[in-house]
Amino acid sequence: MTSKNVQRNADHCKAIEQVIKQVCQQYLDQGYLRVAELVLQRLAALEHLSLGGKAGGWAGGILWALFEHNFYHAAPEPVGTMLSEVLAVNVNTIRNRRNQVEAALGMGNPHGAADYMHPEVYE
Repeated sequence: MTSKNVQRNADHCKAIEQVIKQVCQQYLDQGYLRVAELVLQRLAALEHLSLGGKAGGWAGGILWALFEHNFYHAAPEPVGTMLSEVLAVNVNTIRNRRNQVEAALGMGNPHGAADYMHPEVYE
């Protein structure tokens, strides 16, 4: 990745983080904010992944992946629909980003599963 791409990803991360903070403050909680920020940090560190595109799409994908990981595997379409409405981003974009997040971080891998758990869900 060139330094220009690294800077572009850093700029995108700031925008994505702002959207995540807004959604977590309005609809979720600090536990979700902490794990969503961890996910974003790890995604940003992946050289092969570009975080370009709509910040709301990435924020929605991260939050949907976390919901699915913590509460309901194969989270139903209403989760995506709700995120789509809140973020004003097409549900297919959010679904695609969710899939990218899960694949990039191996969220289905039991060895790393605890990293992405909401602190109150699995105490």
